[in-house]
Amino acid sequence: MKDELLSRIHEEEARLASLERETSEARARLEALRRDLATTTAAVDGRARLGGAAATSAPSSPAEKVWLFRRLFHGRGDVFPRLWVNERNGTKGYAPACFTLLEDETYWFLAADFDGDSWADDVAAFAQTCRSRR
Repeated sequence: MKDELLSRIHEEEARLASLERETSEARARLEALRRDLATTTAAVDGRARLGGAAATSAPSSPAEKVWLFRRLFHGRGDVFPRLWVNERNGTKGYAPACFTLLEDETYWFLAADFDGDSWADDVAAFAQTCRSRR
């Protein structure tokens, strides 16, 4: 009886591991499809031109704002709320956030800020590093 139960437990653990692998693979395929859709949408949608601001209407719904954020910054599918607090006036709220490192360890969006007197040298070093890592 004990051996039979242990055998069944082992079978169910193996089945669960297989299902977890399938789930992970399905999530990766789904994320790739979402990236393809976002790329296609951005190419077709004139509001997302490079160098120009995206057109929005003032009374955008929260769903529209999240859609716009995800389309422009294109992080992973696991968007989550991030609490912000304005220390000066005490207001607080939530803003959508996402983890920008994609599951294949690449980025769709990268921001860099160059300040101070050495900004030009910093930009040159950054550009050189990017060229050497292609």
